[in-house]
Amino acid sequence: MKTMAWIMDYYQGINDAPEHFCLLSRIVATGDPMTDETVGIPWNLGHNVSENNNIAWKNISVIEVQQGGVVGGTWSDDQLVGATVHIGNATDEVNTFDISFGPPKSYSDNSVFDEAEVTVTFDETSWNKWSANGKQRENIEISREHRRQVILKNKNAKLKNLKFDPHERGLINVSFNFLTKRLSSKKEFKYHVKQSISSTGEVVGGETYHIKLPTRPTFSANAGDDIQISPNSPIQLNASDIYEDAIYNWYAPDGTLIQTGRDISVPTDSTRKYKLEVIATSDGFKDYDEVEVRVKPAEIISITPNPASNIAIVEYDAQQVNSAYLMVSMPFSASTDIFPLDINQNTYNLNVSQYQTGVYGILLVVDGQVVDQKGLIVE
Repeated sequence: MKTMAWIMDYYQGINDAPEHFCLLSRIVATGDPMTDETVGIPWNLGHNVSENNNIAWKNISVIEVQQGGVVGGTWSDDQLVGATVHIGNATDEVNTFDISFGPPKSYSDNSVFDEAEVTVTFDETSWNKWSANGKQRENIEISREHRRQVILKNKNAKLKNLKFDPHERGLINVSFNFLTKRLSSKKEFKYHVKQSISSTGEVVGGETYHIKLPTRPTFSANAGDDIQISPNSPIQLNASDIYEDAIYNWYAPDGTLIQTGRDISVPTDSTRKYKLEVIATSDGFKDYDEVEVRVKPAEIISITPNPASNIAIVEYDAQQVNSAYLMVSMPFSASTDIFPLDINQNTYNLNVSQYQTGVYGILLVVDGQVVDQKGLIVE
């Protein structure tokens, strides 16, 4: 590997992306002449390589996933770890291209998709070319349109029908955020990006991503336990600290980013499930967790007096349901008493004078389900 080390040292002085290499070799041999080689205009490197066994071509980006490694993006709520490549049209004619993503054909182990979230970020030119033909795609989901970002949903995915004018080019960044819950013992991965002519499938360019992982302590996102609360009660969600520099993102049920930070206040007018995303800033490793904030459809607000010996006034709120009743459970017994409630009222005078001394459970049942309960001491 001394040759590779020399190449990396050489690139440091001439290239502002020292993780990226374009390597081309051509063996000239009298006894092995070139076959159908195009040397004039248009010059077709893809054709020359496919037709000749003495031309070798490799575009490669080496991604060292580690602190101080290759990090892209300038957003406070994201950390991209990957590399940028050119796509476009090297010919003198307008043409339309597909961009394919996937592991090498010879791969039999886990692909990087099995252990990482793979994101593609476009520059404005590439995004506009893709958008002009309706954002056609396979196994790709648009994640943040305002940032021109998509996420691959399968290890094999494709951007389709990007129309480029002659010699027009754009950029895409392919990044890899490894998910702590999916990690195996594997430390190196390869992933391919290929550009082909849409009409013929002829490959005209490509890039191999060689991704190397560090050995690092893992972490887990923790959004806390599910919560049941009263309607319109103030509530704050708190993410557990992972004890390293990290980004904490909270997402609404529709996937919209609500806020970045460990703590967040959320509305409590209806039941909602929130997603927490935690991204380590050193290497882009990430994990997710979810928490559900369940809003009670009805509730027992108070029971007074408590203890009670005669009448206990049960204050309740059941105006948003169809039917409700109180169920009084007896101590050390499976027996219960049932008292229907008027959902348009908010108090019920519960006569406990005939009950023996003890601790009783007062349950509120609405539309056939127990939604709240409190204890009552009878003396």
